[in-house]
Amino acid sequence: MRKIVYIFSAIIIFGVGLFIYWDWTERNSSFATPEEALGSVKNPSLEVVEIIDTKVLKGTNYAYVFFYSQIDEPKDYYAVSEFEKGKYGWKFVRMFGGGNIVEDNANGGLAVGDVESGEYYGLATSNVSTVNLVHLEAKLIPLDEKDMKIWIFFNPTSEDMKSKPDFLDKDGKLLN
Repeated sequence: MRKIVYIFSAIIIFGVGLFIYWDWTERNSSFATPEEALGSVKNPSLEVVEIIDTKVLKGTNYAYVFFYSQIDEPKDYYAVSEFEKGKYGWKFVRMFGGGNIVEDNANGGLAVGDVESGEYYGLATSNVSTVNLVHLEAKLIPLDEKDMKIWIFFNPTSEDMKSKPDFLDKDGKLLN
């Protein structure tokens, strides 16, 4: 009988210790803002040269930080990092590259994403005011130093992804 009590006590102590360790790890890997969480990423796949903008999705616990990176010269590439807000703050989820910031990649020249990743994004020239995909309107993030914009759709459906985005100017005229 004593042996069972000792084993049961050891299991409880182990379980409590595991819970405390998990909670401590969760606290130490969470940050007050997505930008702080981005700054704490160890060995990032892309160097963060400068943060462009942060978008927190309404009604969710997700945020996206858009930033300049570098391939050949400073600020010649853009990338995005995804963060999730947990009990203690923001945690890094993943980082993904957008592409080289060149006009050939704009207005549908290079669009990246799929339904599984939950995003569909690319570049637009400065004369684009709206990017539509069927019934969705993209969020636009200006790249002031490059005179271009990043467009991004969050959570498009597989049906949405069968269409190509439409790029419209300020008068609603189709540009592509």
